[in-house]
Amino acid sequence: MNPSQIQNILVVCLIFGFAAMEVISYRYRDTVHATANDTKLELFMFLSLLAITQPLAILVTGKLGQWLAPQYKGVLADWPWWAMVGLLILWTTSRSTGGTAFRTRHCCGPCTGRTTRPST
Repeated sequence: MNPSQIQNILVVCLIFGFAAMEVISYRYRDTVHATANDTKLELFMFLSLLAITQPLAILVTGKLGQWLAPQYKGVLADWPWWAMVGLLILWTTSRSTGGTAFRTRHCCGPCTGRTTRPST
């Protein structure tokens, strides 16, 4: 089996695992009041996600990467998985905080080297 097949099998197992937990716990019965039309809509949305949205996103991202930054292809391929996860966490943390996640915050305006307010 190649890595792509293993990934697909793991994703399907996760989906069925979460569905099984919902069915076994009966928690969905208290909050969900779906009709037959809701079920059809959910099925259509799930299939369109798998058949259209995800492949299109991967294809477009790959084409844009080849066009805009071909020199970076495979840069992270030799990194261990834990380093890639760490980079992802650092990048998303930095992005979600406006790039200030790891900067020292000073209370006296621009960085002057002081970490407390000057006494008056």
